[in-house]
Amino acid sequence: QTFIMGVIAANALLMGLEAECLQYGAVWLYLNHVFLLIFTFELAIRMKRSGCWAFFASPDEWAWNWVDFFIVLGGVIDQWMMPVHAFVLYMLGYTQPQTRSRSLGQVMSILRMARLLRILRLVRLIKNIPPLYKLVVGVAKAMQGMAWVMMLTGMVLYICALVGVKLAGPHGLLWGNKPVPPEVAVAFPDIFGAVFNLFKVMNADMSEMEGLFKHAPASKFVIGFYVVVTNWAIFSILTAVVSDNMARVTEATEIEAAEETAQMQHEMLVDGIFDELDPDGVERIRVKDLKEFAAQGDEEVAELCEVCGITPVDLREVCEIVSHNALCSTKIATKDGATITKRSFLDGLSKERNSVSQRSMMRLDKKVRQMEKALGRGITRMDQALIS
Repeated sequence: QTFIMGVIAANALLMGLEAECLQYGAVWLYLNHVFLLIFTFELAIRMKRSGCWAFFASPDEWAWNWVDFFIVLGGVIDQWMMPVHAFVLYMLGYTQPQTRSRSLGQVMSILRMARLLRILRLVRLIKNIPPLYKLVVGVAKAMQGMAWVMMLTGMVLYICALVGVKLAGPHGLLWGNKPVPPEVAVAFPDIFGAVFNLFKVMNADMSEMEGLFKHAPASKFVIGFYVVVTNWAIFSILTAVVSDNMARVTEATEIEAAEETAQMQHEMLVDGIFDELDPDGVERIRVKDLKEFAAQGDEEVAELCEVCGITPVDLREVCEIVSHNALCSTKIATKDGATITKRSFLDGLSKERNSVSQRSMMRLDKKVRQMEKALGRGITRMDQALIS
């Protein structure tokens, strides 16, 4: 996987060099053949490993698999099949009709344009670099908060452009029946032109407003106020919204990463325990053996705790809780006592990681009240039975 990511990065670099250094066209051609050979081999290996149906219908990767397939297929047709086809026709002395040659040239142009899809491999490169992928996902989610700010900006631009065209446009009220100076007319020529010019002004480009400043000096104060509102205020709001969303996404990403790390540590812990207590690989151990394993303090247990990032005290507490739950709820028992499965052990560890909330306390209080009512009814029935 690392090798393919390096090849994708090198191929993207080659595309840039190919566009800049045209005099080395032969070198780029042979390098493109090498890259295409690598990508074709990698695609064939992936299809062989997962199967054609699973490759094209994978619920998680089907879109990228189809993109990779069409990129490689387009490269094979353009770089290998079409030159071979032209060489065979040349060797046979066959001359193509003009109309067919023109249609073939159009097809070749479309194929060469489709080769630009190779740039999408860079997205795949980003996807396989976890820190970079998390950053891109965070930026994308943060951009969702920009929708209302963009709508506000569009409304402000449209309103200001409409006012500008009505006042200082070709038929503006400021000019009356006098002809509009050409250098002023370019500032607010029409609605769409005025929106674009005001967008440039919002980014501190005053080139289109110089004529207006010359003929109407007071307009400088109006444009200054407009810049304060749009450039300072709206951009500040935009920065605050993006920063707030980025902070939320970063926090959520850190929580998700911590949960993934904890899940991996739990799986390592359970694998170590079951490797020790389940030599037959049935993924089921006795509760008695689990308690004895947690109670011992040898180096093997300490090493397992160190690898999994927990203390021996935590390990004993977890094993005690899981064992108690297994004794209370297990329906499968051997002649030596209750047993616990690997799946139930992992579920117990995941529940142990959950923090206490008000809702969980309310559920606990509800269960305690139900138990009190059930115990009260049982005591009442017992008293009635004793009396009778």
